[in-house]
Amino acid sequence: GVGEGGGAEEEGGNVSRWYATVTKRESFVRAVAALRSPESPVGVTTTTSSSLEPEVKPRLFRRTRTRIKDLLLEPTTAIGTSVTVKGWARTTRNANKGLLLFVELNDGSCGTSLQCVMEDGKTEGFAEAKGCGGAGASFEVCGEVVESPAKGQAIELHVTTSTLLGPVYGGDPSGTTIGAKLYPLSKKAHTLEHMRDIAHLRPRARLHSAAMRVRHAMAYATHKFFHDLGFLYIHTPILTCADCEGAGEQFGVTTLLGKEPGEVGVTLPVIEPVEEKALSKKEKKRLEKLKAQGKLVEEEKEERVVGAVDYSKDFFSRRANLTVSGQLNVETHACALSDVYTFGPTFRAENSHTSRHLSEFWMIEPEIAFADLTTDINLAEDYLKYCVQYALEMCAEDLEFF
Repeated sequence: GVGEGGGAEEEGGNVSRWYATVTKRESFVRAVAALRSPESPVGVTTTTSSSLEPEVKPRLFRRTRTRIKDLLLEPTTAIGTSVTVKGWARTTRNANKGLLLFVELNDGSCGTSLQCVMEDGKTEGFAEAKGCGGAGASFEVCGEVVESPAKGQAIELHVTTSTLLGPVYGGDPSGTTIGAKLYPLSKKAHTLEHMRDIAHLRPRARLHSAAMRVRHAMAYATHKFFHDLGFLYIHTPILTCADCEGAGEQFGVTTLLGKEPGEVGVTLPVIEPVEEKALSKKEKKRLEKLKAQGKLVEEEKEERVVGAVDYSKDFFSRRANLTVSGQLNVETHACALSDVYTFGPTFRAENSHTSRHLSEFWMIEPEIAFADLTTDINLAEDYLKYCVQYALEMCAEDLEFF
């Protein structure tokens, strides 16, 4: 009796621990909150399946570093811990007659950088780090997170081991000497025109990296909004022979111009005049008889302009263009899948270089079956309000920078 009672008590303890674990899971908490929420509108579900979505728990993927964003999110908790951080130097500064090196390290996870303090005699790899070439150098640093005595930052990293992953080779025109003399990025801010000339380094700039983080957040918010409302994401074609909203001929796609950019002597095939063969009296009589009986089906022939480019020799056997909209394609899906949306690149613009004319941009185009104009307007308003709320709550740092 005692043994059985002990076993039952142990089993009860296991069940209690299991219950405590399950009820604290984020997915369980979200599900309970959704069920208890009085704000859920009638006819709108927040899940598209009968079961909860699985949590993202990677079993193989592991970062070999700590993101700077995670450190700055809870700085007081990070104090006293040993971490490995990897990133690119925004600034480097010597102090105490060259015995100290301050590196402002950023890994792109957020706009704020982490100050890494290296000291001669205490930091392994100090000499190599000191000769990194300045802003743009790539580091792997290990050390202890401490409270920062400087204003404007809660914590800093006292580096014990520094590994220079990539120095800056800007010392000479050949790019073989370490230095910052010819490196196009410096500590100061640069104009957008300058950053366009060095597109491969543009993501290192604060403005561009902030814009990319906000853009990512808006794309995620878009998919989450429509997914939680039960919409299906439809991939519409980028190359198309259909003209959805006019001006589709702006960007043509062809294989008739040769394979090499510098190829000379390229001759475009053109439509040649075709002499129609005269019909015999017997054939004319037969066709007239079929026409009278209603059995003659005349084929609709594509208009062929003599002297125009002959696209029958092209890859698609007809003219193809970059799409101006995915709406025409996604509308066909709405007539089978009810609520759908497309979110992808579109190409259209006048020959203008103003900020109001984009040659390429991403467009969200939802299509709803069995709905009226009021429903359409309400969906658009809800979507815009959700994106604004998401940006204010999740991208506050980057929005303040703008």
